[in-house]
Amino acid sequence: KQKTAYEILSGLVGSEMCIRDSNEPDWKTNQWRVENCRLMGLPDLKTEHPYVQKKIINWIKKIIKHYSIDGLRIDTYPEVPKWFWKKFTQAADVFSIGEVFDDRIDFIKGYIGAENSVLNYPLFFNIRDAFTGKMNFTDLSANIANLFNSFGNDINYMGTFIDNHDNKRFLNLTYCPLCLQGAFTFSLFFPGIPIFYYGDEQLFNGGDDPYCREELWPHMQVNSPTFLRVKKLIEIRKAHKIWQFPYIEVHASEHSFAFMRGNVLLVFSFSMTAQKLEFRVHYPENATLHEISSKTETLKVLNHMVNITLPGNGTKVYIPSQKLTQPNIRPVSYTHL
Repeated sequence: KQKTAYEILSGLVGSEMCIRDSNEPDWKTNQWRVENCRLMGLPDLKTEHPYVQKKIINWIKKIIKHYSIDGLRIDTYPEVPKWFWKKFTQAADVFSIGEVFDDRIDFIKGYIGAENSVLNYPLFFNIRDAFTGKMNFTDLSANIANLFNSFGNDINYMGTFIDNHDNKRFLNLTYCPLCLQGAFTFSLFFPGIPIFYYGDEQLFNGGDDPYCREELWPHMQVNSPTFLRVKKLIEIRKAHKIWQFPYIEVHASEHSFAFMRGNVLLVFSFSMTAQKLEFRVHYPENATLHEISSKTETLKVLNHMVNITLPGNGTKVYIPSQKLTQPNIRPVSYTHL
């Protein structure tokens, strides 16, 4: 059946007539105000009240049954106390993912459990910084290790993304389509549930909300190079069932990075000049790999190593040229080779 997701704009909790906005220095860190004050003056639902709770619980049960909804994406998740979300998700009885718009790992961790999952905002900021030049790939490697150590297996169920309706688009930060390609490739193949924001495949470059919510249909091009690249990446992701395999980092330097998911090798560059790389991979000796966008480019695995020439700001994705036995790797989420 057609999978359906439903997004909920959560009403704020509390009877206090206080209003908080982004001009307050502690507008994110004062949790009492987060949960009890109106966000930017939006209407408030008093979820402490049994009548309100009953109405909301009955409503979510009704629409899930009526529309055969498979999952919920809950907006502004921290604005309502966790105890209410636990009741809500138990009543909904479908997968739910909450938006916790924050880069504090410990703060975000606190919301896993009230919901099945949350958006991986720390990864969002790391990918953006790495592919716009604010962070080198060595630091990205260290930060990713911290994410795995912090979230553990939960990272496999967190939402991965590089753009959304609340932030200026990636190409507004730096108009570098090759960098965008690297960023969304990273997000699509990193452990988690990939969320691709419409318009990135059309190279939209809108600024802060609402300018990041451009009209799609007047600009929809299904044969553009970026659209076709995204389509190919999704096909590779599905064909190789990468979600069944752990993330294995095989290379990290200041300007280049590589990881594997199963038999798929992904290599990234953030450098204005070409780079020659050599690193160890988890393929059988003498295996031949080909780059998915090229009819002629191949790699030979010798001494369990590969040699790759990356163009400036280039991204390459390699898969085996012949069918290989899937790698026998310990079922863990993260490892260095």
